[in-house]
Amino acid sequence: MPARHPNPASIGRETGASWHRSLATSAPVGGDVNLKSVLGWLAVAFIVWWVIEQPTSAAHLVHNIGTFLATAAAGISHFFASI
Repeated sequence: MPARHPNPASIGRETGASWHRSLATSAPVGGDVNLKSVLGWLAVAFIVWWVIEQPTSAAHLVHNIGTFLATAAAGISHFFASI
């Protein structure tokens, strides 16, 4: 059976519903992208940029977070030890 070829006169003349239907059925390149993944990658990019631009400030924040977690753990440990 020979392959069907479109009528050359109808190529590029899609109008109305058929044109919208062809757009609706085509998937974006690379699949669906959701807001959560975009925001996650933006956060990673911001952190990398911040560490490159202000490494001392970034290191100070990490140190402060570590100090806070150690103090919180010591306080919780002291609380349970006193029960």
